[in-house]
Amino acid sequence: MRHEDVFWDLMRTLEASHLLPHVMIVGSWAEYLYTFYFDESYLPNLKSHDIDVLYGNPYLEVDGSECLTMEMEQAGFLAPTEGGCLRAFYKEGIEVEFLTNQLGMGPGLVRIPNTEVVAEKLANMDMLRPVFVSANGYEVKVPSPASYAASS
Repeated sequence: MRHEDVFWDLMRTLEASHLLPHVMIVGSWAEYLYTFYFDESYLPNLKSHDIDVLYGNPYLEVDGSECLTMEMEQAGFLAPTEGGCLRAFYKEGIEVEFLTNQLGMGPGLVRIPNTEVVAEKLANMDMLRPVFVSANGYEVKVPSPASYAASS
């Protein structure tokens, strides 16, 4: 299976669990989506072996998101726990990691409401201004190219 196929499996599961409108794809996989934003002639620098999913508001409760782990497992993602926490999903050599804005008490982990998933809190993620990319029937939020370049 190609890594791009794993990425689209992730988009399907995020949509099925009602989380897709509430997350932003950040990191190198945002560059992959820029090929749909600009045009097919845009060549991304790289697609890493991890997909970073930013859940911007760590306190937002999304109806339907409680099925995230089940949807991921049904799509073939492994969901191992680490110290009682579900920190990442894995499929075909790709790691899916959830991140969130660092609000309040500083760095650490926070559980995404209604799910079993914990996200790593990172500072300055709110600097990323979103744009929506239409690709393969999905509306996927990514950092605007200008804010992505400024944060790189």
